[in-house]
Amino acid sequence: NLRQRLRGEFAGVGIRYIMHRDTLVVRGVVEHSPAERARIEPNDRITAIDNRSIVGIALDSIPKLLRGKVGSTTTISVVRRGEPNTLNISLKRDIIESSAITTSFSVDSIGYIAISKFSKPLASEFLAAYRKLGDIKSLIIDLRDNSGGAITSAIDLTGLFLSKGDVIVSTEGRTNSIVYDKKKDGPLRDIPLVVIINEGSA
Repeated sequence: NLRQRLRGEFAGVGIRYIMHRDTLVVRGVVEHSPAERARIEPNDRITAIDNRSIVGIALDSIPKLLRGKVGSTTTISVVRRGEPNTLNISLKRDIIESSAITTSFSVDSIGYIAISKFSKPLASEFLAAYRKLGDIKSLIIDLRDNSGGAITSAIDLTGLFLSKGDVIVSTEGRTNSIVYDKKKDGPLRDIPLVVIINEGSA
């Protein structure tokens, strides 16, 4: 399961969410996923999965409820603004090929890229998204509710913005220490950068 998550591929329904006051709040859906086909909407509030209430369930236990064998089904109970009654929506699980880049656009020469996790191959996906932004003069990277992932992906991404010799991260153990530094200049080292995080960032 961990390897599938780091590769960005697993069998599930394709919902991105956060926990808020004992409900799951949908932040978005993966393109071409069962959730997109079922028209799950941002800000939908999931109160139960297969008739099991979300109340009291740890956040890290939610994926176990939503994921399963390809072709199996799960039913989520959804409270949606404007709907008088709770919606019970059945989703057929499928392979989810989710890019770590969830959103990218530019306005007034300012680029914006949102990253949901540090999965492979993040650095190449990020550069591809960056190049599509066109001629921008500054960049915002949104890591809000980023679920974490592989440290090597985080290192590769950070290296895009650093110069030769800069230390990216160092670890120190009882018997040895490891320092990851840049061997050459990163292609985006001169771009003015703002990084956004929140309490949900790993």
